[in-house]
Amino acid sequence: MVTSSLSELPFLGVSHNPEIKKQVMIPNGVVPNITNFSRATFKKDQTCTAHTHHDMWEVYLVEDGILSMTCNGKTTEHPKGSCVTIEPGEEHSASNQHAEDLTLTYFGVLDVDERHGLK
Repeated sequence: MVTSSLSELPFLGVSHNPEIKKQVMIPNGVVPNITNFSRATFKKDQTCTAHTHHDMWEVYLVEDGILSMTCNGKTTEHPKGSCVTIEPGEEHSASNQHAEDLTLTYFGVLDVDERHGLK
């Protein structure tokens, strides 16, 4: 068994915007097909730049605040308690457009589904 505690984990910059801070509870390579399991906090007007993962699904759980997610050019808002899944190949960006901090728990899963051309 491996454990981690948010109270003991360092804050690191998110790869798509280092000003947004995350804590990585499970790093890449520890659990098969999971690229990370992390928690990030966005301050007002912080945005993770648009990007695409061709080999990975991403799943976001909104713990606090309201997530503004732009996926393939369409922006939608997701309040606390929402779960958002991004499929491989979907261009997406996450942002906080509200005064309250946005806290997300998220993870990536390598795509092993033949529909997306990976095995």
